[in-house]
Parts: sequence; C-alpha cells; structure tokens
Amino acid sequence: MEDAIFERIDFSLDIRRLNSGKLVEITPCIEIDAEKPATLIVSFRIDGMELIESARVVIAPGRNRVPLREKARIGNPNLWHIHTAGRPSLYEMSLIFHKNGQAYYLINKIAGIRFPEWTDEKKLILNGIESQLRRYEFTAVPEENELEKLCRAEGFNFTMLRDTQNALEEILTLCDRIGIAAVLELSGNVSPSLLELHPSVCLFHADTGGAGHRRWRKRVHAVPFLPTEELAGLLRQTYSERA
Repeated sequence: MEDAIFERIDFSLDIRRLNSGKLVEITPCIEIDAEKPATLIVSFRIDGMELIESARVVIAPGRNRVPLREKARIGNPNLWHIHTAGRPSLYEMSLIFHKNGQAYYLINKIAGIRFPEWTDEKKLILNGIESQLRRYEFTAVPEENELEKLCRAEGFNFTMLRDTQNALEEILTLCDRIGIAAVLELSGNVSPSLLELHPSVCLFHADTGGAGHRRWRKRVHAVPFLPTEELAGLLRQTYSERA
C-alpha cells in the first residue's frame, strides 16, 4: 500500500435511529478519489473504545464512498442540541488504518449525533424539538469564549453559511462546540456527506437542479435539503447579529 493514498482519504458516517431512538447504528464510510485499486484494513473507535475491529475495505479507481460492512451501535446516545434546547454533546470518532498488522494512520474527528427534520409547515425540528431560532451572521471567526457569551446572553442559536466560505471548518467547529444550528448552501464542490459530519449542519440548500442539488441527490442524507427559493421562512428571523 502506497502512503500517498492517505493524503486523499477521509471518512463520513451514516447514522440510523433504532428502537425509537434508544439505540443508534453508525456506519463509517471511506471517502477517497483513488488513482488505482487498493484494499484497506481499518478499525473504528468512539471515545477511545474500539467498536469495529479489522474491517476490510476495497477501493476502486475513481471517486469512492465505501461503507464498512460492520456497524457500531450506541445505546441511549447523548444527542447534539442547539444550546437553547439542551447540551451540544460531542463524541470523538476515530478511523485507524492498519499496515502489516499494526496501526499505521489515524483520522480523528469530533462529531455529534442529531436528527434534523424540515416539516411541511416549513419548520426546522431537531431531535423532535421545535425551537425559536435567532440568527447570527458570521463575517469573521470570533473568539470562542466571546461568541459563547453573546449567544447565551442573546439567544443566538442559528446561522447561514456557504460551503465556499472562508474558514468554514473553523466556523462549523465553533457552531458544533457552542450549539449553533447551521443552514448550509451547497455549491457542489464539497461532499455533503463530509459536511454533515458536523452536527451543527442541520439543513442544506441550493438552487433547484444546480450543482449542489445534484450532488446532494446522489445518496440519502441525514441532513434534509431545501431549495433556496423556499428559504423565506427561515430568513424572516426576529433579529440578526454580525460577527
């Protein structure tokens, strides 16, 4: 196995609710644009506990999103909530690649478990809870402590972003940690599967038939999609604040 493959590899997750939400089933998925076929041996950990051991994954040339056959399960999971509705609980999720029987390469991600829904009444429901959304607009990357104080004082719990935005990863990480729901515009240049690993991402939107919409349609996603032209309900927020 050539080391160069690890420069292009990433992973996303498929998460399903079982037993009325008391159990969640997690399927790690390998994502890579590969130049040639390869066979990988991987294990998967959540908060340091190995839940999938020595799974074999076959990669084909071209764009891949390959789910592991094995599943990880968590009973009574701590869900990620916006800060005005609960605690934004997070887990450390790790994919370990093995070479010659030894751990060789590690990808660590801080992720969360949440279940967003967009209703026929044009409301965003998260984990079965409807919340009053107050919009905060990022124009820079603020200090985490200052942003958290502001959001808790003013009740800001919602923002709108683009997948082409500068410092998007830093902003989403802040949203994950503080408990701010993000509505994210898709350009088609970034995999929605990788974006939705951030629990703060609760709704995608793009122009109908555009590149972002076409890429979202390629598979079933945990995060719902709304055509941009139907976003009026969310845009009419009671108050907005710029960073």
